[in-house]
Amino acid sequence: MSDIIARLDGVPEFQRALKQISQRVSTRVLRATAAAGARVVRKAIREAAPVGNYAGKKRGGGRVTPPGVLKNAVISKFAKERSGPDQATYLVTVRRGRGRGKGARAGDAYYARWVEEGHRIVPRRSGSFLRGSTLRTRRAAAAQGGARTRPYPFHRPGTEASAAAATSAMRERMAVELVKALK
Repeated sequence: MSDIIARLDGVPEFQRALKQISQRVSTRVLRATAAAGARVVRKAIREAAPVGNYAGKKRGGGRVTPPGVLKNAVISKFAKERSGPDQATYLVTVRRGRGRGKGARAGDAYYARWVEEGHRIVPRRSGSFLRGSTLRTRRAAAAQGGARTRPYPFHRPGTEASAAAATSAMRERMAVELVKALK
């Protein structure tokens, strides 16, 4: 969806303090600092996520996703492959899982990108397959009319709105962690 990169480079006091403590402790300080920023961003994205009202909208015997799944599917996780001894990376994303299949979890919001960016409406197949209602004809009919859903951006605006608050939370957490580490 979108990435936010907060770098606190060029802070001489921070760099000197990290050199005074061991590598293991400095890694803990970096992770705690990055996690504090990720929590702020995750909270802002959850607040911006739309919640639909699906009472009584079950059509055709299909499954309807209950309200609030998208909001609850916003997670932050530590990205080990993007992190190193001098860098800690957390991803704030939406849990997508397996979608609507048999093994799907209740908290999977496979449709998050469709909500964020909007999508083309492809009508359901009506009648029998013999009447010419193929996927190609349905897509052609949808493309001809230009029918699209309205996008409800929540991830990008939430990320952008919380950037300053996340940076200040990271600085506060870093100060606390460095004091604990230097004792």
